[in-house]
Amino acid sequence: MGVMRITKIEGQKKHPSRKSIFIDGTFAFGVSVDVLLKFNLYVGEELEQSDTEKILHAENVETAKQKVMRFLSIRPRSKKEIRDYLFRKEYAGDIADTIVAKLESLRMVDDEAFARMVCRDSLLKKPMGEKMLRQVLFKKGVPKPIIDSVMVEFFTSSSELAMAVKAAERQQVRVKRSSKSVDEVHAKKKLLDYLVRRGFSFDTALSATKKILSGNPSPWEKER
Repeated sequence: MGVMRITKIEGQKKHPSRKSIFIDGTFAFGVSVDVLLKFNLYVGEELEQSDTEKILHAENVETAKQKVMRFLSIRPRSKKEIRDYLFRKEYAGDIADTIVAKLESLRMVDDEAFARMVCRDSLLKKPMGEKMLRQVLFKKGVPKPIIDSVMVEFFTSSSELAMAVKAAERQQVRVKRSSKSVDEVHAKKKLLDYLVRRGFSFDTALSATKKILSGNPSPWEKER
């Protein structure tokens, strides 16, 4: 294909922020105003095939960026979540790389800050152990080195025990509301199993279970 000429640039009625580009009298493609200005497109301009390919690539990046911004408006995301989202929308890997790099430069994507936010929110909603919280972060696409780093900030042996006791206290309240009564051995096993499922290590779960069933004061109560 030889040289092509832009013969008309027309605003789109349904999408005022977009323009229709006509080449040699025929509609060729639509672009956002940002892309129009970036390439300084005007009526009478001559384009090579390579020029249109660059314009269309830039338009794909711009469209993908707008979709990602709406995706981010719901809640913060990890880099992997953004890449997976763009993959589902059938955007090429180089477009995802471009967008993620741009968002990082604007500090709109930060896996470490994201991991801290997820930890804070998850622990406020419901007590859980380090193992479960690691799984939560892993499922959200946070890299393991960042998970390891952030876990140190949220868990020590004493803080995890306190968290386990808090979880055990809440579980005991729910159990007492139940009409079913169980003996001490079964009560201990049920509580221990519950804490392990919540991601606490066996030793931590056992210590918390003993504190609750023996009637010892909770570390959380001591802090009040």
